[in-house]
Amino acid sequence: MKTKISAGMRWGWLGGLACGVALAFSCAGTDEFRCSSDSECLGDVSDGRCESTGYCAFEEDDCPSGYAYGEHASPNLAGQCVPPDALTSTGSTGVAATGSSTSAGDSTGLGSGGESSSSGDSSTGTPTVCGDGMRDETESCDLDDLGGETCESMGLFAGGILRCDGLCEFDIDLCSCGDGLIMSEVEACDPAAPGNGTNTLQCADLVDFDFMTGVVGCNPDCSFDLSDCR
Repeated sequence: MKTKISAGMRWGWLGGLACGVALAFSCAGTDEFRCSSDSECLGDVSDGRCESTGYCAFEEDDCPSGYAYGEHASPNLAGQCVPPDALTSTGSTGVAATGSSTSAGDSTGLGSGGESSSSGDSSTGTPTVCGDGMRDETESCDLDDLGGETCESMGLFAGGILRCDGLCEFDIDLCSCGDGLIMSEVEACDPAAPGNGTNTLQCADLVDFDFMTGVVGCNPDCSFDLSDCR
């Protein structure tokens, strides 16, 4: 039986080593939904709320905040807990959870000493919020802002996908290229895996090609090496 080549694997071959399977995965389309109000966050069990990040979150008892992002949030946030210090939903009139309450009757947002009562950047008075997409000195990352870091730059094997979780910490679960295990969602193969890194996959088993002989190899970036295929 021939092996069907996924779109992610095909990207790895056609794009060359510079792209690799990891990039193919990140370039793939996702079923994301951006919300603008709580009324757009309808769940099967209970309705959710639209977070300041523009994604829906739903009640989750295991999360400190009581909410977790839904499956249609960005890949970096889907299934992650909403940070307790995140802004309130867009359907609410509350203030940011990171901000301290001001004294009664003070409509300026300044305390009795004339200083901003919100925690965060003391130079600007802007609250620090995990999930706003802007990494600051208190965060390792924020949404897609990874500060230029990659799995490889962090010394985590040769490739893979570095993500940011809902608490603005690095998620290295997909930094797997070179660990000897083939994670199909991001890797076509793994050079440290047995059987030439492909479990001895034969070139003739690749349905997208007309190869007759040879054994499929594995490149350092976990994409297929077809140099032995004829």
